[in-house]
Amino acid sequence: MFTYVPSAIIDLIRGAHGGKTVSRRGSVFQLLRLLKREAMIGFILDQNMTADEGVFVDFFGRPACTMSGLAVLAQRTGTPVVPVAFHRDATLRHHVFTLFPELPWEAPPGLAPDAVIRHNTQRYTRVIEEMIRAHPEQWIWMHKRWKTQPAPTTP
Repeated sequence: MFTYVPSAIIDLIRGAHGGKTVSRRGSVFQLLRLLKREAMIGFILDQNMTADEGVFVDFFGRPACTMSGLAVLAQRTGTPVVPVAFHRDATLRHHVFTLFPELPWEAPPGLAPDAVIRHNTQRYTRVIEEMIRAHPEQWIWMHKRWKTQPAPTTP
């Protein structure tokens, strides 16, 4: 059985634990202020983006338009990217928190700036795939992850 949970309730739960939701639109200055205060920022990268909001990377073998903001922020600020996952234990009564190793910024020689952003976004996405493969039954499919598709190429 699937139960829809309104985003306002999710925001309340996050707020009760010290978290705050930041809207994607107009969030750059707010995120920079948070980083200046050495706050932790979480990005949810397994959501569909429109072509003007993201970059296409491989997600389980299919092109998925993925938010590039994490890679852009990491590049411009030097902020470390540390993947984090939560899953329920075997009893389904407790959450297990997994902290993955930091993903240092990579800028392979010869890549254009937009390709470097795509390269790092792909690296982050591979970690998400690893998280999902570990507990596929717990990944929430509330959205159309592959809704935005690349424009057809003409020969």
